Order: sequence, then C-alpha cells, then structure tokens
Amino acid sequence: MDRSLQVAIEAATDLPSEIGKIEQQVSEMVMCCEELRNASRLFVGIQSEDESKVLLKIASCTAKLKWLNRESHLSLESCKLAVQKHKEQVQNSQIILENYLYQREQLKEEIASCQSYRGLIDEISLITLEEASLSVPSEEGLDSFEYEHQVMLKRLEAEKERRQSLLNQVEELKRRKSDMESELKESRQFLENLPKEIEKIHVAANRVSTFFFDYGFAGRFFNFLCEDSLKRMFLLPFPLYVLARQAYAFQHTFQSEQHLHFRMDIVGDTVAAESICDAFSTRWKEHENLYQMHPLQVQLELGGQPKGALDSTLQKTVTVTFSYLLCLEIVVVSCSGNASDGNLITEQFAFLFPGDDGSHSPNPTNHYLEEGKFQFQPSKVGGARPFIWAQIICGLGFPFELNLSSSTKDAKEWLQNALNYSKHIVLGAVIKALVARNYFLQSLSTQLVSLQRLIVPVNAKEAQLPGDPRSELKSWSELIDNQEFASGPTNSSFYSLTGTRKFLLEIQSESIHLRGLVAVCPDYPLTSPYWSLKCIRGPLQDSDLRDIERELCSFTDENLEGNALGENLLSIQVKKLQACVDICQEINRPSPHDSMIERPRWDRAFRGRMRTKPFVFNPEANIFEPRIGNVDRELENLFRTNERESSGNLWEVFQSDVRSIMDTIENEPESNSSDGLKHIQTETRKLVISPNLIEKDVTKWTQKIDCAIRLLQLYRVDWSNEQFSEWKEAVVSCIRELELLFENRKAVMEGWLEAAATKVFPTPLDCSSEEIERELINAKLQLAQVEEENAKLELAYSRLLREGNQVAESTSVSESFMERFQTAKQRAEDTDMEREKLNEEIERVQSQLFLCRKKNQHLLEEYRALEGEWN
Repeated sequence: MDRSLQVAIEAATDLPSEIGKIEQQVSEMVMCCEELRNASRLFVGIQSEDESKVLLKIASCTAKLKWLNRESHLSLESCKLAVQKHKEQVQNSQIILENYLYQREQLKEEIASCQSYRGLIDEISLITLEEASLSVPSEEGLDSFEYEHQVMLKRLEAEKERRQSLLNQVEELKRRKSDMESELKESRQFLENLPKEIEKIHVAANRVSTFFFDYGFAGRFFNFLCEDSLKRMFLLPFPLYVLARQAYAFQHTFQSEQHLHFRMDIVGDTVAAESICDAFSTRWKEHENLYQMHPLQVQLELGGQPKGALDSTLQKTVTVTFSYLLCLEIVVVSCSGNASDGNLITEQFAFLFPGDDGSHSPNPTNHYLEEGKFQFQPSKVGGARPFIWAQIICGLGFPFELNLSSSTKDAKEWLQNALNYSKHIVLGAVIKALVARNYFLQSLSTQLVSLQRLIVPVNAKEAQLPGDPRSELKSWSELIDNQEFASGPTNSSFYSLTGTRKFLLEIQSESIHLRGLVAVCPDYPLTSPYWSLKCIRGPLQDSDLRDIERELCSFTDENLEGNALGENLLSIQVKKLQACVDICQEINRPSPHDSMIERPRWDRAFRGRMRTKPFVFNPEANIFEPRIGNVDRELENLFRTNERESSGNLWEVFQSDVRSIMDTIENEPESNSSDGLKHIQTETRKLVISPNLIEKDVTKWTQKIDCAIRLLQLYRVDWSNEQFSEWKEAVVSCIRELELLFENRKAVMEGWLEAAATKVFPTPLDCSSEEIERELINAKLQLAQVEEENAKLELAYSRLLREGNQVAESTSVSESFMERFQTAKQRAEDTDMEREKLNEEIERVQSQLFLCRKKNQHLLEEYRALEGEWN
C-alpha cells in the first residue's frame, strides 16, 4: 500500500469526530431555543418583581445561542477545510497511481523493444556456438568478453572458409559448363549429319522389308488379327498404333490368365480416318479446334481381381478408351463402368501413379498456346484426361517439367525419379493398376451403399475390437461441393485433389453427438481417408477429437492386419470411430457400467498433461490402452510446463547436462561423475519451484476469507458471542495465512531472481544478451504476478478492514482485535518494501542487459571490419 494512500485513509478517520462535534453543537442550539421558547411563555402574565429575572434569562439564552451559532459556523469552516485537504490528498494519490500505470506502460514498451531487437549478425548463417567453442581452448586468463570474442572470430573464419569453398565450386561449375558447351557443339554437328545417315538406313531397310513381306513373315505375325482390325490398326495415329501393338501382344500372351479379363478393340469411323491420312500425305493442315480427336480410338475392356482380394463377387469390368488429339498431339483417356452406387467416371482413376491427376497437358509445347495462357479443359473432350502414364505406354516421351531455380542436387534427384518413373510404367503395370483400381472402386461403392443404409459392413473381429460398439451411425451422405468442408475445422488441401469424394456422417450415442467429414482420395486404400471431426453435443474436447483423428488417419496399418489390400479400410475406420465414441462416453461417466466386457476396458495409469484416451485395444490383456509415444518426447512434455517455459531453455540445458555426463561415463568408465549427478539433481529440484505453490496458498487463503465472510453474515443476524469469537478467530487465521503467503512468495521470487541474475543453470559459454533479456522478461512477469496478487490481497484486506470497522461501530470490540488489524496493515507495508526490492533486482538485470548490448555492439563493429577486409 502506497504511503500517500495510507495517510489519506488515516486522515479520513478524523472526519467522523468533526461531524460529531457539529451535531453536538446543533443539539445544544436546539436546547437553547427550547429554553427561549419556555422563557417567552413565562414572560406573558408575569409579575413585575419576576420580570427582571425572566429578561435576564432570555438575554443569557440569546447570548448563548449567538455563541453556538458562531461556533457552529467555525466548526463547519474547519470541516470544509479538512474535506478539501482530504480531497487534495486523494487527488495526489490518484496522480501517483497514474504515474505507476505510466511507468508500467513504459516498461512494457521497453520489454517489447528488447524482444524485437535483432542484430545484423543474426542474418548471417554462422556455425553454432558449440562447434566454434570446441576449437577455442578455455583458458583461465581469458575473461568472458575475450572468450566470446575469440569464439565469434572462429565462427567468422568458418564462414569465410565456407564462402571460399563456394567460390571454388563456382569456378568448377564454370569449367564444367565450358566442357559441356564443347560437347554440345560436337553433338550439334552429329545431329546435322544425322539425316544423311538415316537416309542410308532407309535405303538398306527397304531390301529387308521387301524380303520380309515376300516370304510371308508379316502375315504370320498378324495371323491372330482379322482383316478389318488389321486395316484399322494401320489407320491409327502413331501413338495409338504403338498402344494397339502392345495390347494385342499382351492379349495374346496373357489370354490364359484366370484372374484377369482383357480385351482390346479399335472403334471409330474408318472413312474419316482415311481422309485424314490422305490430307496429311498431301499437305499439313492447321486445325481450327485445339481439341479435335482422331476418328479412331483404342478401347481396352478390363476386369478381374488383384491377387489377395477378399471379395470374389466383384467381377464388373471397366472400359478404358484412348483417343489422340491431333492439334495438341497428346493421348487422352476416358474410363467408364458400372458400380453399386452409380457409374464410374474418369476422375476416379486419377493418381493411378504418384502425382498424375491428368489435369494438365503433358506436352510442354502446349503451354505456349493462346499467348501462354492455355489450360487444358477435360470438359471439351468428354471428361477425358491426358494422364502421363498414357503418354508413356503410347510412346510419347514428353519431358517432365523441371524447376530451373532448384539446386544441382534437386535436379539430379528429379532426373533420377523421372527415369525410374518412365522405366516402371509399362503396359503390364498400367493394366494391373487399372484392374486393381477398378476392384477397389467396386469395393468402395459396395461399402458406400451399406453406409448410406446406416449399416457398417464389417464385424468387430475385422475391426480388431472386443465387441460391437453401442453408438449408432445416424446419417451418411455424399457432398457435391466443398461448402461443408470449408466450414469444417481444417484447411487441408487434401480435399481439392482431383477425384476426391467427400462424405458427411453423424454418430450418436447416449451423451455424445459427433459429426464427421471424410475425404476419400482416388488412390484409396493406398492413401487413407482423411477425417475431420466436430463435437455437436457431449463432453469431448478439441484434444480428444484430434486424438481420434490421429487414430483414424495415422495408424491404418494396425487396422489392416489380416487384410493386405485394405479394401474395407473405410468401414473399419467407421467402426473404430464408433468404438472411440463409446470409450469417451464411458470414461466420462461417474462409474463405469454396462461395459462391452466384464473386466475394466481401459487403463487409467496416465494422468496430468500426458493423459490421453485409451483408444488402442490390447487383445492379450483384453483392455483398451493409451498410445505411448516416444520416451524422449514424453520426458520433454513432462518438463515443459508453463512456468518452465517462461524461465528460458531450462529443458535444453538440463538435457545437455545429462548428455555431457553420459558421454563422460562412456568415455571414462572409471571417472567419478557423482558431482555432475548431484548438480543435475539440484537443478531438477529447482525446476520444481513454480508459482503453483503460491496458487495453492492463495486458494487456501481465499477459502478462509470466504469462511470468515460467511461467519460475519451469520454474526449480523445472530448477536451471540460464540459466533463473534469464531469470526475473530477466522480473521486471525486469515492474517496468519497472509503472512505465510508473503514469506513463501518472497522465497520463491528470490530463488527465481537469483537464478536469472547469477545464472544458476550453467551453459557452455557465458550468458548472451538474448538469454539475459529472457531472464529479464521472466523476472518482470513474476513481478507482474506479485503485483496482481498484492492488489487482490489489498482488496481483500480493505474489505476485512471495512467489515471490522462496521463491527467496531455496532459492538464494543476489544483493543487486542484492533491491534491485530494494525499488525495486518504493517504486514501490507512490508509487502510494499518487498516489491521495491524486486524492482531493484530488475534494475540490476537491466544493467547486465545494457552491458551485453554494448558487448554485442563491439562485436558487430569488429565483424563489419573483418567483413570489409574479407571483401
């Protein structure tokens, strides 16, 4: 409590005495007036001998009345002066309070400026302090500033060496560039002479082709083709001809396969194809329509099942049509077929191979059409898409797009991936991928039909659950647009992929109503469906929903044991979601009952910040257990509480200390590491000191204050001495708790400030300016907490003082009780002194920060000088 405010309160206690004095004078004036009234009544009809006595009494009363009137005016003036004085003191206190608030805002601005301070040296990527400190011997003769200066010089030398090596690499690249230019020149000369060599090869090949057709080898090769199909094949454009040759060879080779149905056919207008061939033979014709197709198309009818399929009833075929665009010179693919929930579309066959959605033209020359604004539109070719795998199996080896801004390493990796991509995409692999995609789409459509009927088509054994969940699937519908997903709790780009299907479902139990958004990618089940959940009703928190989403999306391999292909993955995830809802509902009940099994179904061993719901079923123990993550991560979460985060990188320092001691034990088995272990134990105990201790005491003290107020209310109703004594004892105990609270706060704050000022937690180097700034911020945060708690305690103390004054006015309170209140006031003043000491500690830390800033400025000037010399 401020001294001026204390003086104002003490002066305010004198006002009732002045007011009482004025009231006494008024009462005397009333009595004097009454005497005058009585004397005037006696004056009427009085005898002559008593007239002088009555007049004398009237004169004395009149004089006394004048005197009382004058005294009352003087008392009123003195009371006004006292009130004016008190008003000035209150205004002074208000000005002092505003000064405190202004100083607090100034400190906040200074703290913000310290936090946003960034030196120029931070913009340079130097080596770490640990690497640089290894090359600088820690001699006792060097002080901290000199040691840090040597370390900075080592870091700058390392940066200079790195840049020198980069310059050498640039020179090497220039030399290689000149060599490649010479090789390119030789290759250009070879290409200029290549047409002549090709002409020689054609002349030699004519004799071979004549011999080939004269002796019937061609007819023997195409003996399994009818005359009409052979005619159509020779009218095909070159890419479709390559595909037809491969397809006929594949059909002839694998026609005896039982699990694969494959048939190739050439459809279209033969007359129009002949006219196009004649037009091309005479002159090149510019097409007005960029999306004009060749009249002939190649159709592949595919069916069957991949190896390891579970459902043998899914035998529907899919028709894949290959068309050639004459102007764009690319092959487009359209897919059609029947499924349980509708017709199959081409978009559902996107991402047959990684990154291939067929939304862009694979021919890089098409990007320059329409003044570089050309965008391929599948709607203009009936929904067909130019997949990259279609270009490869048709013999169109378009180059992949390369980001020219990428590094040499990225370019090499890109070239290697492109080579592997083209090497593995052959007709056999494409057919197997199409058959597998058709099977998975048929399986998915069967599941969707069951889910639309609110039936989950898997049992508890397939979902690896002990029993069928009790929660129910209330609704399942497919979304046409992304409106529901735009309002969902996620902004994932997963939903914008080509061919992705979106569904909305609702699951409801006794006390939980859950809404889910699920997106199924075209390459299902290779890519797990993406889930986004929202709790409509129930006790689920956001962390619980994220844990459930993680179980559904991140641990799909655990759900597919015994099902290698994973065609029932979506149904298993829905069943697992129902089980998670049941677990959350049963855990939030006051007592578990009506469980799936007789014994407890979940493990309750995890509490605190690490607690997670037991969503993982352990079939051996027949219980649900929480998922245990990495041990290092758990230890980090254990130490990273709110108060430890505010105290700097204590966890990293503690971890580095542990590593250094373990390295010492491994390298020197006979060395004594007890001192280091003792140091770690000491620092670990210091980590436990936190404001939580103060919060517990504040809670206990507040409870006792509330108890005292309740007793005071009872005391006002019932004037019994017992309750009054109980109330006095409660107030005394509150004052004692207040004293203990101040002592505890003082001990904790001194410990934290000592840790910040003297750097109790050691680091390999001396404390930098950033570390001191962090410690300064932590100390100011602690001071703000202390000031906030002091304000609360002062408010509670003033409330108790006001209640005590009311009791003192209504009853005769003993002097000892008032002395206790005076003692409490004295303790509040002691708290103000402690706050001043904390301000002195902050000033000391600020002085250290000023020294570190000067040191950083000195190092920055040296770095600029070295940079100038190096340049």
